[in-house]
Amino acid sequence: ITPGPSEVPPKIPHRLLQAKEFGVLQSLNLEETQTLQDRLTFLSLAQNEVLLSRGDQKEAIYIVAEGHLKIEIPKESAQDHHEKWIEVGKCWPGDVIGEMSLLTGETHAANVTACTPSIVMVIHKADIKPLLQENRTLTQAIVDHVIKLKQINENAQHHQTNSEERKNLLGK
Repeated sequence: ITPGPSEVPPKIPHRLLQAKEFGVLQSLNLEETQTLQDRLTFLSLAQNEVLLSRGDQKEAIYIVAEGHLKIEIPKESAQDHHEKWIEVGKCWPGDVIGEMSLLTGETHAANVTACTPSIVMVIHKADIKPLLQENRTLTQAIVDHVIKLKQINENAQHHQTNSEERKNLLGK
């Protein structure tokens, strides 16, 4: 049975709707949002629990639903496993984490740790990849966000951003 024009669209929990109002998921239409909602899972993190470690290869993106997390990268001069870390940002509800690794296929460049007990929504690469191929606005938003994150990381480590980065990422 096809719903008539006066019927309300299917309910989507407010967390994904709130997350898509801002940031990289804005371009998703109702059908795309519903598709992701049907496939996402929730992950609870305790305070100080690590979501991602530098060097991890995970094929998912994470959206903060509750709590907040910190992003840390090693100082340029640090060596071995006695690395000193620089906090380069915080993630709050609605923020997306892991999109850089998802898009580039590279390992995670930072540690992401819960500052407070937190809940994140997990969207696996297999579930978002078809949307990235069909929705160029979504892909562009993620590429722009990835470039911004790379610039933040490089500035924190006193590096210059490669001007070819945008072109390379769009090509991927």
